[in-house]
Amino acid sequence: MKNGFNIPALFLVLFTMNVYGGSGNSMSPSVFLTSLPPNTPVQSAPANGMTCVPTPVVFSWDKLDHATTYHLQVSTGFDFGDPTVSANDIDDTYFSFPGLASSTIYYWRIKASNVAGTGPFSSIWSFTTNAILPEAPLLAAPANNANGVIRNTELRWYAVTAAQRYIIQVATLPDFSSIVFEKSDVTGTWYELPSLEANTLYFWRIAAVSDAGTGPYSSIWMFTTGATFIDESDAVPTQYALYPAYPNPFNLCTTIAWQLPETAFVTIKIYNSIGQLIRELETGIFQAGKYHTNWNGYDNQGLVVTSGLYLYRFESGEHHDVKKMMLLR
Repeated sequence: MKNGFNIPALFLVLFTMNVYGGSGNSMSPSVFLTSLPPNTPVQSAPANGMTCVPTPVVFSWDKLDHATTYHLQVSTGFDFGDPTVSANDIDDTYFSFPGLASSTIYYWRIKASNVAGTGPFSSIWSFTTNAILPEAPLLAAPANNANGVIRNTELRWYAVTAAQRYIIQVATLPDFSSIVFEKSDVTGTWYELPSLEANTLYFWRIAAVSDAGTGPYSSIWMFTTGATFIDESDAVPTQYALYPAYPNPFNLCTTIAWQLPETAFVTIKIYNSIGQLIRELETGIFQAGKYHTNWNGYDNQGLVVTSGLYLYRFESGEHHDVKKMMLLR
């Protein structure tokens, strides 16, 4: 009440006197509306201090009389110095935003506007977004169903958003009831396996881990090892080389060492003493390095060969070498 009259929050009504000439005068009201900015909005959701808020987050507030638009601010800092969301001209009492990070504390406030101006911000409310499990990783290498894979091969996969570490599982059965290697603290997106068994089928999968927990495993890929593993103990070789088999003579298995100074296509083949092909040990592209290939005395058909003299031939481009070894049963 002021001077005996109610003054509404939004409108001030003024009466004026119109004076007409002639036989008399009369007084008629002429209404002038003077608009005032809106009051402070009342927030509704997400409630102050609420946790495990799912994304996308839907913000809502009570409808304010005479407000035409709203301005929403969301920030990870209480001072709103660099707001994550600053949405103007919202013409409804809710706003959905899908881009908030998981497991994060946010602060939010709202204010209203009309033709007369903008009212004050509401109080500051906070909430914490829900922790979301990371997605299943996508595998990269070795390729699914790859054959002749180096026994200490590198497993590679693509990064998963929010993942802090990865779990590797390698098994000889597809249900992973026979895990031969497992590691749960890998922080990168690749890992070099210890030397696996030669000529063996393996299954592998990867899972990502975040603050929210362990996500689902990737699809299961498989590979078959060859008889080769790479020796990374020394520097990269400077020349091509084929070394004597060891042991030689041998009874059950012998190891053939060879090296490359650069990435190249390589074949290693075993022949009997009259030049017949017995076994193709390696055929493929290899990176620069030192390698060890085992031969267990079997031919290409998986049959045991007889005692005798055998030749093993190394070829890579213009580089080739042949050496002898003796199998004694």
